[in-house]
Amino acid sequence: MLSRSCLLVACILSSAQTCFARCSLPATTVQRIESLRKAQNSPIADFELGMAQVDTPSCLDAAAETFRILSNTDNKKQKDLVTGMLAVANARKLIQSGDRQAAIRALVNAAGYQGFPVYLRAIRDLTLLLQVQPDAPEWQFLSAQLEQLAATEDVAGMAAESVAQIAMHDIRMQHPDTGLTRMEKYLARPHSVQIRLSSSILYLELLREAGYAANARILCRKLDNDVGNMELDPSMRVRFLQVCSSVYMNSGDPQSQLRYERFSAALARARSELQ
Repeated sequence: MLSRSCLLVACILSSAQTCFARCSLPATTVQRIESLRKAQNSPIADFELGMAQVDTPSCLDAAAETFRILSNTDNKKQKDLVTGMLAVANARKLIQSGDRQAAIRALVNAAGYQGFPVYLRAIRDLTLLLQVQPDAPEWQFLSAQLEQLAATEDVAGMAAESVAQIAMHDIRMQHPDTGLTRMEKYLARPHSVQIRLSSSILYLELLREAGYAANARILCRKLDNDVGNMELDPSMRVRFLQVCSSVYMNSGDPQSQLRYERFSAALARARSELQ
């Protein structure tokens, strides 16, 4: 098994065009995997490679092959983990092909495998698919998973995202006050400065979805300085600017139009920095 895995990794790292023509991983990721391999951590390097591939849309075929090879093991825990990652890779291929319902079923199945890397990817993908199908029967399963994630605070803001996703579902099921109250209760709890700022941006998105544009504009002004001055995840900064530019779009008064132009220009800059 290890020899086949090493051959696969060497092939991918040395000549992506020969092995998987469309697969291209960031140079920093390739360097990290090569460093692990030089440090005699081949099993970890193999798994890191597979996770990098499964998170890169153009590398899903390569990810499937990586995890197929890694699943050839007698270690039950490892086998369950890599088989779960293979299930995620296949589900994402279904999403790319446009077969949403098959992808939803595959992700529900993938969430049952052991290992947080598998579970987290399955739940995140399932959330993205089901938010546009708020009355889908799979929401019963998903909401239970999001409630579990929301119950434990974490420095990455996973709990806040989970609460916000449940609240968004409330809003799309025509229960806006229930959704907003849910997020407000979360914000009322003690949080670090970073989590509170990120959670407030999520609340902004909920206000916009619920149709409370005036309230969202007030909160945009309140958060503006903190978002500009504090260290914040770049993608969350983009989300803030997206909401604020959208709620000020087509505003009647000149001051609001100036704010829209400023937020839109900042959004363009933030997006270019992410690329």
